[in-house]
Parts: sequence; structure tokens; C-alpha cells
Amino acid sequence: MSNIATPADLTKLWGFAVLFHGKDRPGVALVFVDEILTEASASEILVGSAQSRKLFRIAHDILRRRYRGVAQKRFSEASQQGLAFAGKLLQLPWAQREAYMLYVCADFSYEDIAAICGCPIGSIRSRINRAKHALAAAGLADVAQQ
Repeated sequence: MSNIATPADLTKLWGFAVLFHGKDRPGVALVFVDEILTEASASEILVGSAQSRKLFRIAHDILRRRYRGVAQKRFSEASQQGLAFAGKLLQLPWAQREAYMLYVCADFSYEDIAAICGCPIGSIRSRINRAKHALAAAGLADVAQQ
């Protein structure tokens, strides 16, 4: 498995999965990470800095397939049960939440996030900025400024 993901990659993937699915659902997060690694092992994976981007691109694709059409309902229900930050984060539009989480939680650059999401870098900057403003408007300015 060392040729699929480094320990640093696994740490980033786990953090992303837990934040995306919620801390109260570690089993779902674990299955998600396993799906990513399974799909990565079935495809050609690059070594080095591109490896991490490729893994998050796979995560992006899995989430798009899984939550297409049902995301808004699921996330609005989850936001009613979560803490203020998690609730507001889950209320953000999909594209903003994903870009913000990749930037803040996984510590990717704008360029890497654009490659993962398959869109222009300007779109990523805009999504992250809108997410920060939405979190700040909800009284979560300290968290949003990270």
C-alpha cells in the first residue's frame, strides 16, 4: 500500500473524510477512505506531489457520484444536528464546502485544488472566499480566517 499513499496522504484523506462525513460517523469515513484507496490501486497512480492530488481527485469523483441529487437534503438534515461550525459548513454549497475543506483541512494550494476539482483557479479562489464570508457572517469569523 506504500506505493498508493504515503502516511501524510492518509492523514489528509482521513481528516477530509471525517470532516466531510462528521466526527460522529467514523465508520462511514473509514469506508470512504477505503473506497479511495481501492480505486487508486485499480488505476495508475503518480508518485510524488501529484500522488496526493490524484488521491483527492479520486475522492472528489467518488463524492460527486455518491451525492449527486441527494446532497442538499442530507446536508440540511445534518446541519440541524451538528455544532455551529459543522452545521454552517454543511449548509455551504457543495463546491464551496469542498474547496474550503481542501484548502483549510488538507492544506492544498489553490492550484492543487483546481486540479483536483477540474476547474479554473479563479473559481477555486471565489469558492473559498465565499465560504469564508459565509462562515464569518454566521459568527464563525475566527475559524473562517484560517
